[in-house]
Amino acid sequence: MTRGKGTAYANEIEKVRKESIEDWKGEDRKFGADGILSIDFETSEVLERFILVTAYCTAIKLKK
Repeated sequence: MTRGKGTAYANEIEKVRKESIEDWKGEDRKFGADGILSIDFETSEVLERFILVTAYCTAIKLKK
């Protein structure tokens, strides 16, 4: 892997990670959750120039 390709790949992954977390902050409140317990990101390269990112989170509601 060349430095340019690796840096671009890492930058795109970081961008998706940040966007996902921001989206979840609003979504968890919309569904009545109190917070996010866990986050998982999986990445794979599809063909030669496409990155597939799958992101999961588990939101929780605390008992009072």
